[in-house]
Amino acid sequence: MSCNAIQVAFHWYDQGPECPGDQNLGPFLKTLGVHTDPEASIGVLVQYFNAHSHDIFSQLPSGQPGFYGRQIAPHLYKSDGGPFCGNVNKQAAVQMATDGNFAAIGGCITCGSEGSGDVIQSVLAQYHVNSYEPTWNTNAYYANRNTAPYAWGALTSGDTIVQHLSSVICNAYVGRPASDTGDGTVTGKSRVFSIANIDEPEENTLGDRLIGNIRGCGATIASGPAGHVEYAKDTSTASQQAANIEYQQRSAGVTTIVCVCDAIAALVGNTQDASTHWYPEYLVSDFGFLDSPTAVYSQPPAASKNVVAVAETNEYDESTQPFCATPYGKIWCAVKGKAQPPEDFALWWVVFRVFIGQIAGAGANLSPQTIYDASVNGCAPCAPAGDSRPYDPQIGFGPKYPDGQYSAWKDYTLVRWDPNATSPWLQDIQGSGAHGAFVPYNPATKSASLGWSRWRSWGVRTK
Repeated sequence: MSCNAIQVAFHWYDQGPECPGDQNLGPFLKTLGVHTDPEASIGVLVQYFNAHSHDIFSQLPSGQPGFYGRQIAPHLYKSDGGPFCGNVNKQAAVQMATDGNFAAIGGCITCGSEGSGDVIQSVLAQYHVNSYEPTWNTNAYYANRNTAPYAWGALTSGDTIVQHLSSVICNAYVGRPASDTGDGTVTGKSRVFSIANIDEPEENTLGDRLIGNIRGCGATIASGPAGHVEYAKDTSTASQQAANIEYQQRSAGVTTIVCVCDAIAALVGNTQDASTHWYPEYLVSDFGFLDSPTAVYSQPPAASKNVVAVAETNEYDESTQPFCATPYGKIWCAVKGKAQPPEDFALWWVVFRVFIGQIAGAGANLSPQTIYDASVNGCAPCAPAGDSRPYDPQIGFGPKYPDGQYSAWKDYTLVRWDPNATSPWLQDIQGSGAHGAFVPYNPATKSASLGWSRWRSWGVRTK
């Protein structure tokens, strides 16, 4: 960092060394028609926020460009090793640190490197370099002496995801027969749950925690390996894994699959089940408007109608608007007009906006510690930057924030896939006449509410 520049590393996987058996989703996503362009996305965001910082953050002093006289200077790293590729991820992180970067941003699912942040963040913290990733690990991952105050997650924490899934299952699923999925082996049966997550330490902890929560409210967990499925993040074996998992789940009488996973993993499992005409209920932790929209649209219609998602409210709200009216669409359209955006643009925006909020709040004496201090003692609400929610996540990490520390993206709603629905956002992205969108879902519950609702869906406090 210098008097007039903040050097930031942006990383993804495009080329170079790669671990065998990991999940570089690039080739798979291309077969679905996904278009990504990290360099274009990053270029637009850097250009816009350097030029419009004073329009977003009123506390910035006039007469000084960018952030207290400093402009964001991007440095691109296209070979971070991809997901959970320990040695290569570590090498990439060390290179980012030795190159003198103040911070690093990355971990994009559609850029082939979702999961790289789990390794990269822990390494960069040793070098006192801030990192911002779309990770959703446990609160303890971010709040310990090995990562704090350097590692930040731009999404909700995994603890919050588990809290919301547990709330839905205990209040709307347990003690009720399975819904009509079009499958006689499922419809009307007593619910038997199977919890699925990637086989990595943080995610396994979350899966165990979810099982403990719902078992405590009376849920029946499938016996044997079908009860807690820990799948390998390996595209080369994904189809075979899915077939084996399906066999285990069907043999155990599973009616309801709960996937603490991304849109791609849900798609692979859903497609496998539909191929053998098995249609269980699905409850998923996100639905991917800001993840990988094409993956969601590619789900088999006979199976996708049985999917319910505990989804971020902002994602649903933005899906009902034209692309250029969304917070991230406003930025793209201001720079690129009506040019088709790459699908990774919104993902970079989600992480980038947390970073710019923090460097604005930290003041002229920028350091990891002043960023941390500004975050935990900072504003609530913060500068909206186009966001429609009452509390913005840009610096909302401290005790003044309504739902506690460390994670801000906590406003959730229930949605269900409707293959006949459409939206202005979908029309802009997929073209005129496109159909298939998520719509609000309001299940009957055993109590007056799920314990959370729109604008009030705050999870467990993490203080």
